[in-house]
Amino acid sequence: VNVKISYLNSGSHSYISELFKKLVPLHEGGKEVLVNWYFENDDREIEEIGKACSETSPIPFNLIPMESFS
Repeated sequence: VNVKISYLNSGSHSYISELFKKLVPLHEGGKEVLVNWYFENDDREIEEIGKACSETSPIPFNLIPMESFS
């Protein structure tokens, strides 16, 4: 799953959390599930949210900084 986020409000944060919760049974059932969390280099808030998600989910995460999404 590739995730590229430049802005997150409480509603979209809840939606993303629900998406990850739905992926857990697939991961635990033996399916290969990996989250690539892309964030802009200077966006510490989105980076921290990705770190928090990776620490609370059994799904493996890659936190990938990028120069820009444009």
